Amino acid sequence: MKAIDELISVIVPAYNAEEFIARTLESILRQTHQNIEVLVVDDGSKDSTPDIVEAYAKADPRVRLIQQKNGGVARARNTGIAEARGELVAPCDADDLWSPDKLASQLAIFRSSGSDTGLVYCWTAVINQHDMVMNYDSHPSDSGWVFNRMCKGNLIGNGSACLMSKQAVLDAGGYDASLRDRSAQGCEDFKLYLRISQRHTFGVMRAYAVGYRHTDGNMSSDIDQMLRSYDIVIDEVAAQYPEKQEELRNGRAELIDWFRLKALNNQRWLEFFGLQVRLMRYDFKFAIKSIRWGILRPVYSQLKWAILKYFRTRPLAPGEIVPGEHKFIGPAGSSALHTAGQWPQGGAAISREAITQPIDQAL
Repeated sequence: MKAIDELISVIVPAYNAEEFIARTLESILRQTHQNIEVLVVDDGSKDSTPDIVEAYAKADPRVRLIQQKNGGVARARNTGIAEARGELVAPCDADDLWSPDKLASQLAIFRSSGSDTGLVYCWTAVINQHDMVMNYDSHPSDSGWVFNRMCKGNLIGNGSACLMSKQAVLDAGGYDASLRDRSAQGCEDFKLYLRISQRHTFGVMRAYAVGYRHTDGNMSSDIDQMLRSYDIVIDEVAAQYPEKQEELRNGRAELIDWFRLKALNNQRWLEFFGLQVRLMRYDFKFAIKSIRWGILRPVYSQLKWAILKYFRTRPLAPGEIVPGEHKFIGPAGSSALHTAGQWPQGGAAISREAITQPIDQAL
């Protein structure tokens, strides 16, 4: 079978997702790789999520609604994977967005990377509740055998950025639903990626193809629960690989630092200072080292954007954005992160090659 004809199973776990599920499905159904099935697993929603999905299923036979009692995101994803007909699966959270060429580009990388490949990931742009890009997440280029790198933290960053071999997922045991049962939901994707990286190589799509939504209500906002989840995962890895203790400890510091930076970007000052204290208690050297690139640089960046937004003294350079001023997916279905297009209010046109450069070159 040619890659262009290959069926990809998209798995969308959904719980009370009525605010964003339509936008998520639109971004999935606009994929340039058209041979997909979209399995939306409703995890016992109490709002209109099932009705919205049913309407899409009636309009597009590629969409199918699966309903189950509430059991958490891991069980919902596992249900979708069990029902998947494709050899490749692509999870997407019910509030995230994809650029139109995400699956096609990842599939091309997958099929050109060798038989050991189990997963291809892409880069992520952080969006708000209005689909506006707030900033770019990290832009790793790690590929091949990445288990050592994964021990230092979640290389992929979220649950919507991967195209994975269904068999690789099953061999790794799927998503660990027991984390929720232990009041430690949150790192199911990280644990799965770690397990896959022990047996398979990873590929990387060097483009910002996921719009990962940051809202106060999403799971990663529960810091204590996420850290409990992370601790369970890394303790299991440390028991199997005791020589990885230092890398795993650094990874936990990176996670606290990520939450701290998120609080700073959202101007939640009490949370920010509390996390700074927590980070200094956990790893003082890391906390001091991170002050320059984790505090001073974001503050400088926010001041720069505020001045640029107010005075409009110049067009934006390649790779620059003013947070909150352009959408991840344009009205015509093209992604500003991938195709040439005009930035709002007279900004410069940005090409795919320019925007996929590391964003820190522009800051």
